Amino acid sequence: MPQFVVYRRARVALSFTLIAATFTVTGQEPVSPSPETHRLVVREAGLPGIDRGLRDQDAMREPSQGSPLDPATVDGVSRLSAGESSLRGSVIVKFRDSAGPSAVSSTMSAVGATDLSRPSWADFELLAVPMARDPEEVAAELRARPDVEYAQPRYVNHAMFRPNDQFFDRQWNLTSLDMERAWDIQPGASSSIIVAVLDTGVAFRNITLRYQARPFQLETGGPIFPSLGIVDVPFAIAPELGDASRFVSPRDFIWNDDVPVDLDGHGTHVTGTVGQLTTAEAAPRIDGMVAVGAVGRDLSVAFYSTANAYVELSAPGGDARRFGAEGGVLQQTLDLDLLETYAQGPARLTVPRADSFAIIPFQGTSMATPHVSGFAALLMQQGITSPAAIEAAMKQFATDKGPAGRDDEYGHGLINPRATLRGLGLAR
Repeated sequence: MPQFVVYRRARVALSFTLIAATFTVTGQEPVSPSPETHRLVVREAGLPGIDRGLRDQDAMREPSQGSPLDPATVDGVSRLSAGESSLRGSVIVKFRDSAGPSAVSSTMSAVGATDLSRPSWADFELLAVPMARDPEEVAAELRARPDVEYAQPRYVNHAMFRPNDQFFDRQWNLTSLDMERAWDIQPGASSSIIVAVLDTGVAFRNITLRYQARPFQLETGGPIFPSLGIVDVPFAIAPELGDASRFVSPRDFIWNDDVPVDLDGHGTHVTGTVGQLTTAEAAPRIDGMVAVGAVGRDLSVAFYSTANAYVELSAPGGDARRFGAEGGVLQQTLDLDLLETYAQGPARLTVPRADSFAIIPFQGTSMATPHVSGFAALLMQQGITSPAAIEAAMKQFATDKGPAGRDDEYGHGLINPRATLRGLGLAR
C-alpha cells in the first residue's frame, strides 16, 4: 500500500480557528511556548480511535465557493471581507536573486510595505502592506518591478464540502471506474510509492494537544461564540488508514511543525480515497499536473463541477442533489458531531474531539481528485515514473463523455484505470 506525505495547507488558517473553537495564534513570537501562543503537546500517546460506523443518513453539505466554516472574525478582527478571495494586510513576493537590499527596500517603499518576513518552509517572502490596500493591486505593482520574480495575493482556498471493505458495495465511485478488474492487473501501490496530500491535515497520530480557544463569529453581525479558554483536544489515528508508519515527512504549515492533525475531516476523507486499508488553472500548462472535474453516480457532470477550458479529466465526486446521501463518496473521516460542536449554537459549544470516526458521504471536486492521485500511484507502481507520461496515459485511455473529444465539462473524459493498465501492454 502507498505511503503518504501529508501537508496541512494554508486554507485552514481561517477555518482552523472556528473548527477548533478558535484555537488561534496572535501577537509576537513568544519567548517560551504557552497555550496562548502555541499549541502544546500534552500527551504523545492516546487511546485508539473510536469507530462509530456508517453515517449515511446525515444531510450532506453542499459545495460552495465560500466555506461557512471560515469565521468572519476572531477576537473581533476581520481580515477577509465579503466577496474577497484573498487576505488583506500582506502579499506573497519572490525577489530575483540579483535584487540587493537597496532594491528590496525601494520596492517595499513603493507599495507602502511595513515589514518583510520569510516562512521557514518557503522560498518567498510575505510582505506586510496596509489593510486598506487591495492585495491584487499591490501584487500587480510588484510584478511590474524588475527586481521581482513573481507576486500574488495570499489567496484563501476552500475545500469543496465534505468524508472500507464491508461497505464496498456502496462505493459506487470505485465500481464505476471498474476498479475490481483494474486491481486484478495492479493490486495496489507498495510502500515505495509516496503520495503527497496537501489538505486540512489527516488523522494519523494518537496525541493530545492543548490550545487557547478564543471567541469568534461565524458571520459579521451573527452571534458571538464564547471563549473556552485553555482546552485539551484528543486526536487519534483513523482506523481505516492504518498505523503512523504509513506517513512520511508530515508538515503543518499553520503551526510550522510536523504534526498536521486534522480538525476539519476533509483531509482525512481525501486520504482515505487515495489509500485506505483495503484488499483491493495552472494544470493544463504543466505536464504532470491535472485539473479534475467531478461526476455523480450516473457519471454525468456534478452540479458544482466547473465547466472550463482548464478541465483535463473527470472522476467520481458525488452529487447529492440528484441522488441524496447514496450519491456521495463514502470514506471514513472524523465524526462531525463531536468535532463541529459549534453547529448547535453558542450555548452548546464544547471542546471538540478528533479521536472519533465515522464513515460519511462527502461530495465535491476534492472527492474526485484523490481518485486520480490513487490511479497515478498504480501507474507508478507499474513502472511509469514520469508525471508527464502518467498524465498522457490517463488522457489517452479516458472514457469520452459529453461531446466527442475533449470538452469543458469532462475534459478528455472519465478516468479508466483498467483500460489504461491494459493499454500499456498488460493482458490480465
